[in-house]
Amino acid sequence: MKKILLPLLSLVLVLFSCENEALEGEFSGLDGEDSSSSIVGAWTLVSFNNTISNTGEVNGTTVESNTIIESTDTNYNMTFTAANTFNAAGNYGYNVNSTVNGQNSMQDLSLDDVSGSGSYTVNGTEMTVNGGFFTLEFQGMDLSQAQGEQTLDFSITDNGQTLTFIQDTTETTTIPGGGSTTAEVTATSIWSRVTTTNTSCADAMDATSLAENAYNNDTTNAGLCNAYKTALQNQITVCGDANGSIQVIFDGLNCN
Repeated sequence: MKKILLPLLSLVLVLFSCENEALEGEFSGLDGEDSSSSIVGAWTLVSFNNTISNTGEVNGTTVESNTIIESTDTNYNMTFTAANTFNAAGNYGYNVNSTVNGQNSMQDLSLDDVSGSGSYTVNGTEMTVNGGFFTLEFQGMDLSQAQGEQTLDFSITDNGQTLTFIQDTTETTTIPGGGSTTAEVTATSIWSRVTTTNTSCADAMDATSLAENAYNNDTTNAGLCNAYKTALQNQITVCGDANGSIQVIFDGLNCN
């Protein structure tokens, strides 16, 4: 599955290129960052919502659409490290309300065992991300055109406890086979800082070792796999990962 930052634009473009098929399949939301020092640590997703208004012409047909996606339940954590990397894992549900040329469709969807990773830089209240906070698959299609380096605004409020990402952009895309579309996209996600007890690097490494041994004894157990990933994520937060070796192990674990 492909990891992306802003899935909604890709979703609408795919809908257009497929001649306005009904909205089906899996879809996932977006996110961002804050001041490089204060953003370091673990955050849990509170909510996300995305709105896209799209107009254009595809194969000689005028297309107008409006899509609203709102989270319904979330169990998804993301960790930013001092080495300017991030990783995320968990699951979430969302509602999709889409109207294309006057035809409306609504779906309640959910994604399990979602993961994301990449690198980031911060300049004031602007973050540039290379990678994806979420994973997206839609009707078995590769939506990776939304993957890669993207920029978004963020703020940290409530005495450092709330992180908000906002992405507001307009993009025009040429459709293969003829036509183009212009999308106005507004996306927001809200995260809450995860409060953790003071853990030494040695303790974090010991916890990772225990989780690794348990997983190696039963590599088909999804629960042990996810526990190992959580321990690795915590070790990155506490100890750092200067050479990226822990992140490589994290990315290589498939808990499905």
